[in-house]
Amino acid sequence: MLRVAVPNKGSLSGPAIQLLSDAGYRVHREHKALFATDTANDVQFVFLRPTDIARTVGSGVLDVGITGQALGAVGAWIGCRRRGVPLPAFADAIAPALI
Repeated sequence: MLRVAVPNKGSLSGPAIQLLSDAGYRVHREHKALFATDTANDVQFVFLRPTDIARTVGSGVLDVGITGQALGAVGAWIGCRRRGVPLPAFADAIAPALI
């Protein structure tokens, strides 16, 4: 199961949940619950303070996190995953446009 850290409050929380929902993930969070599971997509969402997300993902406790400007990168990851495109291949394709 993929474990994804999502901001639990603040200006990124709503847009992150909306992005995931628009991509077809079920992110139903009970009032102030720390976890939400989308069994159909085999993903568990863990709601953390934005300042804790990078540390938790960096330590290997969670697989990926949404924080700061990563919101756009997560959108790319979701799009690749849904279409079966390997993310490294996508990154290689767009890299010249970023330079």
